[in-house]
Amino acid sequence: MNKTIILIILGLSFFLGACSGKKGKTGAAFSLKISSALDASIAPHASGGGMIFGISSKGERFSHRVIPSQDMVLELPNDNWNFFGILWDGDINGDGNYDGVDMAGQTRCAKSIGNLLDGSDVDVVLNFNQANCVTSAGSSLFKSIRPVSCKDSVANKGSISEICIDEQSGYFSSYQVIAVPYDKMNNLNSVRFDNGLKSACYSIAHNTMNTGSVVGYADAFTANTASGAKIPVDGEASKLFHLVVRGFYASEDCGVTGSEQGYHDFNYENGLLMGAAQTKTVVDDPSNTVVLFNSVTALEVCRDSRNLAPASATHPFAFGSANSFYHGLCTARQFSEIRENFLTNNFLVMRDLNFKNTFNPVASGSNILPCSSLGNSFIPVGGLTVEGGAGDEVNCPLPTPLSINQYNKVFNGNGYAFINAYLESEDFSNVGLFRKLGPSGVVKNLKVVRSSVEGINAVGMIAGESLGTIENVIIDNSTVKARGDETSYGLGGVVGVIGASAAITNVQVINSRLDSRGTQVGGIVGQANAGGSVSKAYFNGLIETYSEGSVTPYSAYVGGIVGYGESMIIDQVVSEGRINSSQNKIGGIVAYLNASTISNSYSTMMIGSFTSDSAKYIGGIVGFGGASAITLNNVYFAGSFSFDIGPTPTSNVVGYIQGGGAAPTGVKQYVVDGVAGVDYGGVFNGTPVSESDFRSKNFTTITAPPSFTDYTLWRQTEGDYPRLGFEPLRACENVKNLAPVSTQASYGRGGASDPIVICTPAQFASMNAGSYVLKDNINLLEGLYSGPATFNGSLEGEGRVVHNYKKVETTSPSLANNLIGTNNGSLNNLVFANLDFLSQFVAHSGTGVIGINNGLISGVDFTNIRSSGENSVALAVVKNEPTGTIRFGEVFGGLNGVNQVGGITSFNSGRIEKMRVHVGGAQNSPSTIYDFGIVAGINQGVISEVVSDSRYQFLAGVSVNRFGFIAGTNNNTIQDVEVRSQTNSFFSLSDSHTDLAGIAGRNASGAKIVRAINKALTPEIPNFRAIANNLGQISESYYKNPRMKYLENNQIIAGTRSGTQCIFTLDVALGATIVPHVTHINITNKNHVFGHLPVSSGSGSTFSVELPDSYTDDCDLGTANIEVGYVELLTGQLYPNIASLNSGTVPNGVPALLDLYQTDVAVASVSWLDGAPTLNVGDKVYYDGGAWKLVDQEMNNRELDYNDFYRTPIEFETMPYNDSWNLVHDDPGASDFGRIVDFYLVTELDGGAWPANAPKWRMEPGRGGPELMFDF
Repeated sequence: MNKTIILIILGLSFFLGACSGKKGKTGAAFSLKISSALDASIAPHASGGGMIFGISSKGERFSHRVIPSQDMVLELPNDNWNFFGILWDGDINGDGNYDGVDMAGQTRCAKSIGNLLDGSDVDVVLNFNQANCVTSAGSSLFKSIRPVSCKDSVANKGSISEICIDEQSGYFSSYQVIAVPYDKMNNLNSVRFDNGLKSACYSIAHNTMNTGSVVGYADAFTANTASGAKIPVDGEASKLFHLVVRGFYASEDCGVTGSEQGYHDFNYENGLLMGAAQTKTVVDDPSNTVVLFNSVTALEVCRDSRNLAPASATHPFAFGSANSFYHGLCTARQFSEIRENFLTNNFLVMRDLNFKNTFNPVASGSNILPCSSLGNSFIPVGGLTVEGGAGDEVNCPLPTPLSINQYNKVFNGNGYAFINAYLESEDFSNVGLFRKLGPSGVVKNLKVVRSSVEGINAVGMIAGESLGTIENVIIDNSTVKARGDETSYGLGGVVGVIGASAAITNVQVINSRLDSRGTQVGGIVGQANAGGSVSKAYFNGLIETYSEGSVTPYSAYVGGIVGYGESMIIDQVVSEGRINSSQNKIGGIVAYLNASTISNSYSTMMIGSFTSDSAKYIGGIVGFGGASAITLNNVYFAGSFSFDIGPTPTSNVVGYIQGGGAAPTGVKQYVVDGVAGVDYGGVFNGTPVSESDFRSKNFTTITAPPSFTDYTLWRQTEGDYPRLGFEPLRACENVKNLAPVSTQASYGRGGASDPIVICTPAQFASMNAGSYVLKDNINLLEGLYSGPATFNGSLEGEGRVVHNYKKVETTSPSLANNLIGTNNGSLNNLVFANLDFLSQFVAHSGTGVIGINNGLISGVDFTNIRSSGENSVALAVVKNEPTGTIRFGEVFGGLNGVNQVGGITSFNSGRIEKMRVHVGGAQNSPSTIYDFGIVAGINQGVISEVVSDSRYQFLAGVSVNRFGFIAGTNNNTIQDVEVRSQTNSFFSLSDSHTDLAGIAGRNASGAKIVRAINKALTPEIPNFRAIANNLGQISESYYKNPRMKYLENNQIIAGTRSGTQCIFTLDVALGATIVPHVTHINITNKNHVFGHLPVSSGSGSTFSVELPDSYTDDCDLGTANIEVGYVELLTGQLYPNIASLNSGTVPNGVPALLDLYQTDVAVASVSWLDGAPTLNVGDKVYYDGGAWKLVDQEMNNRELDYNDFYRTPIEFETMPYNDSWNLVHDDPGASDFGRIVDFYLVTELDGGAWPANAPKWRMEPGRGGPELMFDF
């Protein structure tokens, strides 16, 4: 039977009596009851709580609170039991006032050992007194707990006083100690955390170890009577004392307020033992205190905390308070919550943050940034609030903000990565993850992967502008873009603009791209016009700048590390990759540098410039030096140049170390031998060093010149170039990978799973069959090395570059002029750059990088290529055979030839898809040219999804036959092609030309052109057409009216409203000439755009326009921005028109805009094959791909010319013949916008394969018509 144990107090003794079942029978229960009559006696000594523990010889145990007003009932099995008890009086000041603080004040202890419960009556006596709370040696069994919050584990660290302060402080703002009741017997394991004794709250500050003060009380650790919890640390009772230390992530008062972010429990199930194994976590402080160094992993923080607290919380972050050094980020959304609202807090990233779909532009339109074409996955630190008048946040373009919020605290990436962070906008300045870092601002220990930012001025992946410190940052596989005009400035891979106090160190930008229309562009920093420092910085990627207009002379700067630098210190920097630029000051490390120093640095940049500006300043290290001297110490250049000499070669200043300006001072400036083959007048070419010496370890020793002065900063593997010590170890520093191709094959390499490694030009030239992987850029040393005559294998380029081949044929017109003769295998993901194939023989044929392609060329760029000859001349591939495919690449270079000349290929009978081509140059001989195409001279195969973006001149004395921005002659299929608006060409008006066209000069019988758009600035010569000589099929193809002109507002005298019309009056001098030819107007007023409104009537100097019903404002020029477009007349000819018709055949002279263009007939009384009535002058006709037809009223309202390229996507979609375009609307409100987002996230950010359902075309209002999606 069960008996009751009665606690009887006699002085300070508790007597426990028990009676169990019959002796020797089944294990009987054991009950304990506290007499309510004793409450008054116990209360003064248990004001701070009490605990009773028991443990049997079999290890079964219990721990329960002593609550005088409540009975304690336990079911104890028969066994030999030891009992212990502790009471705390809660008198924290020793003044006899019992303050009721749990586990605080004086302690009284009791124990009863060897109590056999076997069915007999048992009396258990617990005598509570202070004497029982000391050891036999007189030391206390108790010590006060002092919790300390640490960011990292304290194991194996130094002095306790030097850790867990400031940045090493942990994630908790307060602690509470809990003595936990439990029952671990009778096959039960019951732990009751919520029913335990709870200490006063410890508030933790980050800036000193002497913290942990108990909230509301004096310091916890100066005396034994302190308010801090006293815990048994010695004796048997300490082993039964189940202790929990609860750390609160954001609450400074242990959850009374700020509890939304949660807590973490540190569980000491067997007491707070003082064993050696815990000496760095539980420290026995000499001042009668136990110090608990509590640290948790980042994973535990993000698991415990509520990752996005409710709106009622003090802040939305994972942890942090006013007492904390850091606030924590566990989600991408939390980063965007910083904005302008939490700029006074430090932040710590707790795990990799993937921003993909953080803001869903489709589901939540409110998260789309104003003026953002794609949307955004983050809001930068500093916010995007635009200061100004009401509504500025929704007007586009956005005005420049009056001020930018600075961040002056510490942002610690903690070694984690931001993934898929993108902000796409063409109307913001100071754009990056941070708008602007102040002088005290720090960003460190952060990776950024597969991300993209875009803006106007001061654009960088980390910060738009910085006056502070950026260190230990890696940016990988990302894009930084400036989409302003030629006045845009400050684009950097890391930061756009830096000030004098800025410091950038230990940063890497790898496999990334910078894209700008403006100036002051650098791989690390765009502009540094007031000082600052860059050290231990590495760039490897593509920097591409181009101009759609005139750039102010001597103001366009593009550098591999820094664009524009004043009073800078640059030390230990490396630039690799390539620069393609239309700007005129380019440097492998810095474009412009003044009063600055570069030390212990090198560049292997491939630098290409094709600007029409004749004055260029290009240098392997520095493009142009300012008036104040610059110093270059321990530098080398092992890259290459390719540039358009221009009309006056003597004005070009190109140096292998420095191009123009004041010559530098300093020591040890080297250039690899073979690069410095031609002197272009640079101010400093450096000291040539042979290729063998560059690859010798002697180069980085102090004993044998050539050498570097501070050789301790350099390292070198025999056979590889010198490298800086801070750089990551490269594959080509492994001597096994430097072995010849045949030797590596003997190792068993050459299969797909273990390819042969290519590190040197000699290895590259030896490739044939097998699998290869390119692990370094290959410098061919101006043709000292070449490529394989025939390649039958597979080469994975990993984005690396083969460059510096200068082949000028002077001996025989029959010699091959290619880098690779024939490709029968596959070339993947590499770049051919700065390659010249120039023939001095008029009869030389077959010039280009690759002679014949029978295989696959995928993801290969041909950039800064120059090629010339007579027949079959190309930049990339001379002949693309029926089995050949060229896809996913770019071609950029200068081209000269006579017959069958093409940017990608001279003759295509295979497939070309998803390619972009830019061809530049000028041709003044010979007298007649045939089949010149920017993509292909002659197309016998398929050209699909290709963008042409070129500028070319045919000077006086040159007649051109069959020219097209896509193909000279099309004999098969051209589909889904786009000629960009900046494309232009010049043809001498003094020479005769035939079949000049925007798409194809000649479209042969049986050939077809489908979905072709030409937006080019068409040459102002007669008979230039979309397809000049058409004998085949043309459908769904559009062309910009080349004669569209626009009036300035000051040429419009007045605008008044009359009913549903606006009546405009022009300057009298213009009126008679312009009014008869006005086609449309655009009205922009109060956030509404009404474009391309047809003119209803006009005479003299006035014309009227019918307004849409939704336009309710007036026509006053003071409140509306009016754009007036009209068609210019050529002497004696309406343009575009059908100038002549061949009776009985499909006419030559296809009009400029196909299918839907409203075209005036200039010749009367002409019959048509389709049986249409005789046409009269002024009739409107269009060509539907099979026959000419009259334009009915519906078609007349859908006239397609220049203005139609600015239709809204919905308007374009509803036009006839558009059902096959596979076009999506680049408008966040459109139903198919999600397809653009999915495409962008998969291909651009995630780097995934091209989706099978990817759209072919996209269209955004105001962007100039449909654009091919692959070139997004």
